[in-house]
Amino acid sequence: INPNTDTRAEEAIFSENIFVSANNVTIDGIMFTGAARLMGGETGCSDVVIKNVWSKGSTVNPAAENSGTAPFYFYSSTEGVVFKNLTFFQIRMSDRTDGRPMAMVLGRVENLTIKDSQFVGKRSNYNDAIKLGNDGSGFGVKGNVEIVGCHFENFAQYVLWFLHYSEGTYSIQNNTFLNCGQTSSAHCAIRFADYAGADAGLSSIE
Repeated sequence: INPNTDTRAEEAIFSENIFVSANNVTIDGIMFTGAARLMGGETGCSDVVIKNVWSKGSTVNPAAENSGTAPFYFYSSTEGVVFKNLTFFQIRMSDRTDGRPMAMVLGRVENLTIKDSQFVGKRSNYNDAIKLGNDGSGFGVKGNVEIVGCHFENFAQYVLWFLHYSEGTYSIQNNTFLNCGQTSSAHCAIRFADYAGADAGLSSIE
């Protein structure tokens, strides 16, 4: 049941990390809270679908002990690790109360879809919504990338931050940005920062 549009009945609620290390995995219709994260495994994974999942009241805080992280976390700095064909559909993050809350940190992702989802943070300085790439090693995202029909609210820095992006086709369509931005200069709705692909690579951005 879509957590953004419908009332959900009693459901499984996780308060510890959930690791996705296998390929061809679908996670459908759960809630997780507190310090729990939905994470990609250390060796990567492919063909993973996360849908109808609600991160409610997360305490994962990039400014505290788990720096550079978020409740949805598919990231690695290890050479050769790839998260391939990731789909997030009808996701929700809400009820944040603390710190510098981000929704997603993704890295070394090849082919990414984020559709029809809502991400509501607690507006504080320098909190991003979705960060693609983190420490500069390798690529953040490449291939076919779609971020379509999503709602972003109460994020103060880069709502969509393509920190390291490579060759691919990028479609960013029909998204809503509400009450985002801050008074300092380091903020915008979408930022394409460092191109990390081959010199001969081409990216199409719409």
